[in-house]
Amino acid sequence: MWPQVFRQLQTEYECKKQQYQLKITEKQKRKVFELIGDFARLWNSGTTEDKDRKRMVRLIIEDVTLTKGERTIKVQIRYKGGATEEHELARPRSAWEEKRHSPEVLKDFYVAA
Repeated sequence: MWPQVFRQLQTEYECKKQQYQLKITEKQKRKVFELIGDFARLWNSGTTEDKDRKRMVRLIIEDVTLTKGERTIKVQIRYKGGATEEHELARPRSAWEEKRHSPEVLKDFYVAA
């Protein structure tokens, strides 16, 4: 019984999937390729809002993985087409390291006290 129900659902799913598939004309394809070539201009445009930039990123990036190392952060980017990129960035200093005074300043402070 379940195999029949499963096959029927699968068939219905395939029919609906084909029914709702987007039909793109040649003119629309050309427009998309123009936008791809103009990505930087579109991204930096004053009229492009942050929500639009997020949508643009979602269209090209599948996922991003961050791996924390001792002194670096490894960034792995997987694009929708299957291409990947890896970058290694220096880890930012922690707050206490940023606010810590240099030994010279501390020496001057203790001498003055």
